[in-house]
Amino acid sequence: MNDLVTITKNNGQTVVSGRELHAALEVETPYHKWFPRMTEYGFEEGKDHWTILSDGEGFGKAATKTDHLLTLDMAKEISMLQRTDKGKLIRRYFIEAEKELHIHEAGLPQVVDRLRLQWQLFIRDKETEILEECHDMIYSFEYVSKCIGHFARKKFTVKDFKKWLNERGIGFFPDKSFKPYNEYIDKGWFRMVTHEGNDFYKSHYEITLKGFRKIIGLAIEWSRIELSSEESVIRKELNRAETLLWCQEHDNTN
Repeated sequence: MNDLVTITKNNGQTVVSGRELHAALEVETPYHKWFPRMTEYGFEEGKDHWTILSDGEGFGKAATKTDHLLTLDMAKEISMLQRTDKGKLIRRYFIEAEKELHIHEAGLPQVVDRLRLQWQLFIRDKETEILEECHDMIYSFEYVSKCIGHFARKKFTVKDFKKWLNERGIGFFPDKSFKPYNEYIDKGWFRMVTHEGNDFYKSHYEITLKGFRKIIGLAIEWSRIELSSEESVIRKELNRAETLLWCQEHDNTN
């Protein structure tokens, strides 16, 4: 997304120009009338915005104009208050820009370490939650493949997932159907599940809690290696937080 409004630093605060935001939002009301109305929504001078003089055109008094420096939070709220498509677009721009600023300030190693810790905590909490409910909980290949595909931001079918496991020496295809190697069955990653009916008998492997935890860990490292640039790594890692919520919302074990 191209820069819609210039974002700068002022005394340690990330700010934007009120006049520039006003122009980007394509507000018809003159700035000197519009801005005071916006401050009526609870924004405070010295906390959310600061008054400055900006360069104008012409000579004398016309050469300077009253402008304001707005925090990103204030700029996002004002954008939404316009109730226009342009306002929504600019708010989204500020949100994405804020992510980029956090990445730049934190640095890639810190961001990666922080999000890896988030995943470790998620898995730990997930394990505790499941163990409290049922010691024998299992996950389908379909569910785990969806989790991996979601945070990897790519289509990842059950077939892709089984092929991925095969490439890592975790399972093989003895008769076109996937079978985990005994080593990983013995480790407790997989469990045989049997379904019986009046006229059928079917058995297949599903993934245990321990297997889910291990496989997700491998998938996180794999998705980082697959990326071709540092920028893509950063973007991918930042999207992991959203995936935590997605996995919980689409959990088919509850």
